[in-house]
Amino acid sequence: MRYGLGYIQSPTDTRDIIFKAGDAVPDEYEVKGLRGVYDQGTRPICAAVGLSTILSWRMSLGEDKVNINPMDVY
Repeated sequence: MRYGLGYIQSPTDTRDIIFKAGDAVPDEYEVKGLRGVYDQGTRPICAAVGLSTILSWRMSLGEDKVNINPMDVY
């Protein structure tokens, strides 16, 4: 399926930090208790999908008060 959400590349910003992966990045990584990946389809709801995933994961860890760090959403 082809998604056409009108992606527009951001202009170059000289303040951006370029991430260069070295040997410290594992080939695989697993987050325990994370449910399946949600396909948002062609709907522009990425922030809501990300937040719901974080909430579901944190609640699956048994946290009764789930405080979401804004940087988790960002």
